[in-house]
Amino acid sequence: DAVAGAKDAWLAAAQYGVGAELLAAAWAGVQHDLATLFRAARAVEVERRALERRVFKLFVAARTECFSGLPRALAAPDLLEALAAADVERDHAAEVAAQVDA
Repeated sequence: DAVAGAKDAWLAAAQYGVGAELLAAAWAGVQHDLATLFRAARAVEVERRALERRVFKLFVAARTECFSGLPRALAAPDLLEALAAADVERDHAAEVAAQVDA
């Protein structure tokens, strides 16, 4: 019975070793692909946010032109000023870059 337990322990250790080697080989095979995928996702997110910002600025310009003839009391608040006060765009881009680089 002690011999059977020793064989089982040896077999379990051998299976663990083989499994660890397979896992390391699989990780080495996909690590580059995952890094490429995350870099591409970061580039897409940065471009999306830049496009969103450009469209927002165009919207604000059109909105400002539309409301320019109204008295100040009826005019809408200045969105660019509010955006500048809470500019999270740069912080978010830096956060995305830090997450991808980590």
